[in-house]
Amino acid sequence: MAEMKKFLFLAAVLVGCGGGDDGPSSSKKLADLSNSEATDLCHSFASDYPPKTVDCGADGTTTFGFDDADCTGSDNTFDSTCTATVGDLRDCADDLYNESDADICNQVVPPSCAAVSSCT
Repeated sequence: MAEMKKFLFLAAVLVGCGGGDDGPSSSKKLADLSNSEATDLCHSFASDYPPKTVDCGADGTTTFGFDDADCTGSDNTFDSTCTATVGDLRDCADDLYNESDADICNQVVPPSCAAVSSCT
């Protein structure tokens, strides 16, 4: 569970993708976002995917999603080797946030997260 939490936290802290016409285009590489763009997008993700808690039985609970407080006060940029795009991150976040509780508890990472997971 620690790796999924780390991935979700990094995704939340590093960048969020605004919906509609706000922010960078979905084709823009995450590595090309300025810290300001990444921070603004993170705030948007916090609005779209607020934290929620899943009960995993004997394994306890896990809380995931994007907390607006995690978007400020740090460097939110991606490593220059990251080739994933803003759209890749949006697809990944959509799929992760809509997974079943069982998949979340079993740390099932959707295929749409492959490009983004290589950035963390």
